[in-house]
Amino acid sequence: YHQSSRQLMSIDQISVQQLKQLFDGKDLTNLKVKDVQMVDVREKDELEKANYPNPGIQDKSVMLHLPLSEMEKWGPSVLDGTLIDISKPVVVNCRSGVRAKKFSEWLNSQSDAEIYVIQGGILAYASEVDSTVGES
Repeated sequence: YHQSSRQLMSIDQISVQQLKQLFDGKDLTNLKVKDVQMVDVREKDELEKANYPNPGIQDKSVMLHLPLSEMEKWGPSVLDGTLIDISKPVVVNCRSGVRAKKFSEWLNSQSDAEIYVIQGGILAYASEVDSTVGES
């Protein structure tokens, strides 16, 4: 068993209220709207049931859909920089936060990316910020 000597970065969390601020085009203390990359690790059918509104930050170049179940397919393209610029902050979403945490732990173990998990995922966003997003 070989243990890497690489120092793991911390994985931070952002609240759904902070996410709404980003969606509204407002920088947070530690996150600038122009730098944020969003990754949604839910499955395709979940996206059809619930999705974020189309605010300024969220467009196809910012909200990247990478279903966690297909990690073997897209994993190498994430790590080689094709899909994500790991020099910029990555904000990760899922239904409730569990899969986002798994993705974040994987990315953290493979890179020096600055990673943020959305607390409670889209379920929390729907219940605390905007009920029109639906439920996944």
